[in-house]
Amino acid sequence: MITQKISNFTSPVPSRQDSENFSARTDATLTHIAVIIPEFNIMIDQANTFMTATASEAAESARRAADSQASAAVSASAAETAKQSAQIAAVSAGYQGDYSSLTTYSKSQTVTYNGMLFISKINNNLNNTPQDGASWAMLGLGRIMIMRHL
Repeated sequence: MITQKISNFTSPVPSRQDSENFSARTDATLTHIAVIIPEFNIMIDQANTFMTATASEAAESARRAADSQASAAVSASAAETAKQSAQIAAVSAGYQGDYSSLTTYSKSQTVTYNGMLFISKINNNLNNTPQDGASWAMLGLGRIMIMRHL
């Protein structure tokens, strides 16, 4: 903060047109200049200190903002990983192995068929060959996906 004040100059300014008072007013002006120069120097030092502190605070705020942004990105990534893990766990929990036309599947149970992973979209799913449609939804590569995440 800048607290230094500059002293007011109350004497009339010297003028050559007023030759009678010129010397006295010039002396008063020079005396005042001798007073205000140290005041200006103190004010300049205070301004420099203030600007340096403000720049440091701005840099610290920017660093904290960058840290917060990085933390948010890590949290978002962790949340996405947790979501994927929960989905994989749900699929894995309902995994029934290779598809059999003799087995009745419930909604959300998963099977592999021709190397692909399918999830049943309906209950009492009997003798419906897995393919994207009303009874089944393809999730991706079959055993590779299940085994990699078990």
